[in-house]
Amino acid sequence: MKKMSLRLILFCLCFWHLDGEFDDILTPVSVKEGDSVTLNSGLTEIMDDGLILWVCLNKFTLIAEINKRADSISVQDDALDGRFRDRLKLDKQTGSLTITNTTTEDTRFCQLHINRMKKIFFLTVYGVIGDEMKSVSVMEGDSVTLNSGLTDLTEIRDDDLIQWLFVDALIAFISKVTNVYTVFDNNGKFSNRLKLDHETGSLTITDIKVKHAGLYKLQINSVVKSFILTVNGGVANALMPVSVMEGDSVTLNTGLTEIQTDHLILWTFENKNTIIADVWLDRFSVYNDVLDGRFRNRLKLDKQTGSLTITDTRTQHAGYYELQTTRMMIVFSLKVYGVTDAVKSVSVLEGDSVTLNSGLTEIDVDVFQWVFINSLIAHINVKADHITIFDYNDGRFRDRLKLDKQTGSLTITDTRNAHSGLYELLNYREGKSWKFSLTVYASPPVPVISRDCSSSSSSSGSSKTKCSFLCSVVNVSHVTLSWYKGNSLLSSISVSDLSISLSLPLEVEYQDKNSYSCVLNNPISNQTTHLDITQLCQPCPVEVSVMEGDSVTINPDLTEIKDDNVIQWKFGPTTTIAEIIAEINKQTDSMTVYDDVLDERFRDRLKLDNQTGSLTITNTRHEHDGVYYAVINGAILSLQSFRVSVYSRLPVPVISSNPSNCSSSSLSCCSLLCSVLNVRNVTLSWYKGNSLLSSISVSDLSISLSLPLEVEYQDKNIYSCVLNNPISNQTTHLDITQLCHTCSGVFGDSDEVKSVSVSVMEGDSVTLNTDLTEIQTDYLIMWTFVPNNLLIVKLFRMSSTSYTYDVHTGRFGDRLKLDHQTGSLTITNTKTTDSGLYEVTTGRNRQIKYRFHVTVSGESQLHNNNRSSFLKYFTLIII
Repeated sequence: MKKMSLRLILFCLCFWHLDGEFDDILTPVSVKEGDSVTLNSGLTEIMDDGLILWVCLNKFTLIAEINKRADSISVQDDALDGRFRDRLKLDKQTGSLTITNTTTEDTRFCQLHINRMKKIFFLTVYGVIGDEMKSVSVMEGDSVTLNSGLTDLTEIRDDDLIQWLFVDALIAFISKVTNVYTVFDNNGKFSNRLKLDHETGSLTITDIKVKHAGLYKLQINSVVKSFILTVNGGVANALMPVSVMEGDSVTLNTGLTEIQTDHLILWTFENKNTIIADVWLDRFSVYNDVLDGRFRNRLKLDKQTGSLTITDTRTQHAGYYELQTTRMMIVFSLKVYGVTDAVKSVSVLEGDSVTLNSGLTEIDVDVFQWVFINSLIAHINVKADHITIFDYNDGRFRDRLKLDKQTGSLTITDTRNAHSGLYELLNYREGKSWKFSLTVYASPPVPVISRDCSSSSSSSGSSKTKCSFLCSVVNVSHVTLSWYKGNSLLSSISVSDLSISLSLPLEVEYQDKNSYSCVLNNPISNQTTHLDITQLCQPCPVEVSVMEGDSVTINPDLTEIKDDNVIQWKFGPTTTIAEIIAEINKQTDSMTVYDDVLDERFRDRLKLDNQTGSLTITNTRHEHDGVYYAVINGAILSLQSFRVSVYSRLPVPVISSNPSNCSSSSLSCCSLLCSVLNVRNVTLSWYKGNSLLSSISVSDLSISLSLPLEVEYQDKNIYSCVLNNPISNQTTHLDITQLCHTCSGVFGDSDEVKSVSVSVMEGDSVTLNTDLTEIQTDYLIMWTFVPNNLLIVKLFRMSSTSYTYDVHTGRFGDRLKLDHQTGSLTITNTKTTDSGLYEVTTGRNRQIKYRFHVTVSGESQLHNNNRSSFLKYFTLIII
């Protein structure tokens, strides 16, 4: 009985954190039997000294390994009786493990070791839907019972565990050996609604709500039975008519904003007879070859919403499509109109009005209706002389629809892109309809032509300079952007229904006398911008850099200043809007600086050289960043430009230890941070010797940067953190000896640590007192062996539940007692092998408060005081 109780305790602890390491990450992963599954390491690349171990925790068996230092990679095909033979694949770059052709026997805990870090996966392999899943439907407010299929619990072994899970969260379990029947509230989702049948293990849910719909699993050891529970009354079942022009695409929308992990989505065609797409767990499938392949390469599943898109539609795709999810069912009636169906195309510019003409001079029937994408928007009752306008469900037609009572024609005012679509005028009595495909185009913006200095070039062997330009537009759709030389098309780029920005390059010679224009057009309008080569094809600015606070001199390319020259210095984004900030007038032999312009940013900072015409800016600041123009008037007008970049003085990067990332499973705590404050236009990097390890950059925003690094305590390589901009850098070298300590050492150097020596005679009891009066309710207490991080005692203070682990082949047995109020540890009936160093750690930050050096003396030791104690390490951690 005691052995069985311990098995249950160990199972519960595995669900909490398996080996007791509370920094480990538990990741549930599910897969359908026969499919492949990848357990992702989370790494983009394994470091040069990286060691990757994949271990199955059921029997703590190594199944795969990557050792970068030894440049080796191996999978253990023969491990666990060869059950993984030829089914394990290791990613050499990331260390991720793929298991192919999964079976239900693969359900297990797997642990990933990355140097000192661990990540735990709980892999569940489910059988195929048809064999292992049962669909259950219930009305909201009613009760439902999910039957285990057992007549009574004698059908399972005494040491078996029965678990009920909802979306992979444990909600109930039964342990026969301890006669425990437990249900969990799942963060208030079920709130006293769960009932367990003590005879059969079946689960009853009372007062069902829509939020209870989803995937339920009954797991008896590795055997899994699944239930898809559908709750009616949340989202009502519905019939949704949908129309599309042949050749166009159509999307059948689920109405979901995001697929939940408990969603099963099925798409069927023609009265449930044929499944054409489904979403099951994290798998998205479309079936191209059903129905003689009519849907081949035409079906697209939205991975966020589960909506189904049919591209390049044909009349054979018309029919009924049924959407089934765990929460709702919707039937879509799809009509596909061909060109012979007399659909009239109508176009209009956004903001204008458009009339859809019925072609009638007078309505000769009692009732006419206008329908937009299968929704009624207008109704005419001739006999009652009554017109009704219906606002579309999202209000897009509000105050925009006008009906002609005599002809039935429909006018839409102030059109928007949302009004594009298929309109139908229906004559129900005679079975006639008139169809209109309306497209609303946005007014195209005026294209902008700018100089592209990054692409400028000079032709080889010639003095002719070529100029590169970009023609750009932003946020456009259904347009074409083109360059023309006169009336001849040079190049073009188009975009359909996506709203994006477009740019189109052009390169011409400076002396080119041809007429160039950039044109943006849609089917009903266009905008044109003509290229002014003389204005835009000026030399690109000369790049000048300066450190903030220093002075910078901008020199115009003049051999000498003529007596009739006037040199104006301007500052601004373009010559047309730039402000004059300084002037040299040789005709009047005068020099002037304009301190009061541009918010006085240049006050007392500008100096002019009367001989060379150069401009000096002293005590530079970031507000002096920008383009400066030297406009030289004389016999020949010339313009020169300079782009000045002002960079801040760089701070020295600071390297500090990062104890919050220290892994208690390792003897070395080498998590480091390199940080800088209030920087801009810089890159922060870690180097190993001359090799770049990692980097992070920031542009013109002034922010703080931090970059982590993990190294081994015994690492003899040279590491440095470098902060740089285009004109300077600062470097800090890492002193591993100073900053990298063992985890215990990091906290052990604290002034708060107290060392206590305790001696006891073999056979007596000893208590290691924490001196705490009471442990806070949200604390977790753990006692472990430090060198191997072997858990021996754990206390959950919130539930006042403690667990004892009999490590080292029964060394402690049932001799460990933990005080639930103070966290103190008592060892009864002590043995000499209990001698060693114990550490007591309290608080969420794992601060060590005490160290106990315990010596247990036997009779033979009383006469041999020089005999050294057998030393071991224990840690009490309270978080």
